[in-house]
Amino acid sequence: MLAPVVTDITFDLPPPVSVNQLRRIDWTGAKRAKNWRKVANGYLLMMKVRPSRISRFEILMVLDESTVKCDADNAIKMVVDYLRLVEIIENDSPKHMRRVVVEWGEAPLGCRVTVRPCA
Repeated sequence: MLAPVVTDITFDLPPPVSVNQLRRIDWTGAKRAKNWRKVANGYLLMMKVRPSRISRFEILMVLDESTVKCDADNAIKMVVDYLRLVEIIENDSPKHMRRVVVEWGEAPLGCRVTVRPCA
């Protein structure tokens, strides 16, 4: 029996909240993060197919320069933690997350994420 072919999963998320606002005691940042997750959940509900959890993967993230108000490296944590929370990825440890690429470009809703399974 052949193993199922798993392809890239690409979807859009709102502009991420900076990790700087998530890691210090900043109740405004915590509220922004909660609101972000609520909007992101709505975007995921619009997907036609719900992806199953991916064990080994790489993440390609495109951030929209006009809507993302933090440094690119500060946007990664929020998005990766969210992918784990909604069980798109299994874990973000080195065993599972093999590569992360972040760049500025076209992302209609603020952040376009591609999760690419790898062997």
